[in-house]
Order: sequence, then C-alpha cells, then structure tokens
Amino acid sequence: MDRLYDYAMDRHGREFEKYENECPYSIEGLGDEFAWKQRFSWFLSEKVLPSTGKTVLEEFIEKYVAPDEPALAKRMLQMKEVIRGSFRVLDDRYLPYVTVEHLETGNRYVAVSRVDPSKRFFKTGDVINSRIRPWGDRFYMFEGILTRSEREEDVARRLGLVSPEFVMEWFEKREIRKLESGDVEEVLRAKLPERSIEALRLLFSRGWIVKYGVLAKRFSDEVSLWWNEEPPNSDIGLLRLHGLVVVGRMPSPTRLYKVAVVPVEARAQIERFFTPSEQDCGCVFASCHVSR
Repeated sequence: MDRLYDYAMDRHGREFEKYENECPYSIEGLGDEFAWKQRFSWFLSEKVLPSTGKTVLEEFIEKYVAPDEPALAKRMLQMKEVIRGSFRVLDDRYLPYVTVEHLETGNRYVAVSRVDPSKRFFKTGDVINSRIRPWGDRFYMFEGILTRSEREEDVARRLGLVSPEFVMEWFEKREIRKLESGDVEEVLRAKLPERSIEALRLLFSRGWIVKYGVLAKRFSDEVSLWWNEEPPNSDIGLLRLHGLVVVGRMPSPTRLYKVAVVPVEARAQIERFFTPSEQDCGCVFASCHVSR
C-alpha cells in the first residue's frame, strides 16, 4: 500500500489536485489531514483517469503486481468493487467480525473491522458513513475516513427522554426479575390463555429459541409501543409482557435473524410445567400431554 501511495503521488499528483473535489465522500468536520486522506483513498481506487482509462490502482497492479503475484493482483483489484454509503451496525459482539446493513440497498454483510476494538468507535445501532470492499472471500470495513451518526435512541437517552426501546427494555427486565423470584407457575396457570401456552410449548420443543417468523405465522404477535397504557394481548405479546419470551436478533454468516428466546431464568420452571409427573399434574389445558 505504501508503494501504491508513492506511485500515485509521483505519477498522478497533479491529476489528484485536479479531480479531488469530485470525491463523493463527506469531509465535513474533518481536519486537513483527514480530509486529504479521504479524498486520496477515493482517488486511488475509484477515480477512472481520462489520461489512462483506468484507476491508479488498476494501473499499478498491472505494472507491478500481476506479473509476479497474480493471486494478490486479483484480490487487490477487488478494491475497486467498493460499496459506499451508510451502514447500520447490527451486531458488534464478535469483533473483528461485524454485521452491518447497507441502508441504501438493504443488503447485509458480515465484514472484518480494521478499527481498533479498544477504541470502541462504533457499537450496535450506530450508523457509519464509509465504505466496505471485498478481499478474497471476505469483506473488509471500513475504508477511508469513518464518520458516525448518533442513534435516535442514544439522543433520547442523552437528553433524558423516554423512548419506545427504553420502555420495552425496562419492562422486559422487570418481568424477568419476577421470573427469578419464582412466579412462573402462577403466570402459566392463571394469566395465560391456551394459545400463548401453545406458543411457549413450541419454543420449549425447539430448544427455547425459534425464528420469529416461524412463531408469528402460527400465533398472533401484535404489540404496541406503550405497554403501560396498552398492554399487549396477542398470543406472543402476552408471553413478552410477562417476561417469558424476549425478541431479538441472532447473527448467521450472511445476515441477522429475528428470533424469539425464552430467558434462561424461566426455563427450568417452564420445563417442569410441561413435563410434570402424572400424580402432580393439575393442568387444565386440553393440550396437556400427561396421561390421565
């Protein structure tokens, strides 16, 4: 990369000065050094020069890399297949692998981050304005200078406002604390209709986690934003209301899946409810599988 930079400055320095203002990436708020790097990294790999009909990157690879290292040349040429725009960070728990969504297209990528993890420049939910590019069978992020947009949720919390996400998080944590105190059986026997019980049974039979779409196809799932004023009464909503199900996202190699998960704190009591001994069974539901 150092050789590429030196080559570009020696051979195409004047052309860079001519075309640098065409750089599509924002330099707002950047100092002179970072603004220069933003424009120059774009010039190297994306600007097709009228004088050659190629990018500086292609020209350099053709002259100095391809003759001796064709495999490396092939990978370097992928740098021109840049994906630019805004990327929402969907999951940053498995650094250096980060799952992002390209907001302009809706496409999702699992990319390798080159940002120092200790600096925590971004986190799940942030929107990063930058670009990613393929390298071999992977994607690397983020190229050039990164700028970050603050999430609406972060703005709300910083200003002390109550947001829908905050309310749901608080409500589910409160209900999970109740589960830890041993209230599960009371909820199962007295507060849930049979359809909610059947939805919970499906989760139990699938190992406590199910893709949300699978669950929502069979059971109602309407949930309002304001649970205190409008507590949910749908099949899945009632399970969430009582902290028996939490909805979130789980990463796969290519995308994030929305899933429904039974909290660990509730599983043992739910398992006992669905698999009681025959003499102890007092279940009133027709779906109970214990022989009578």
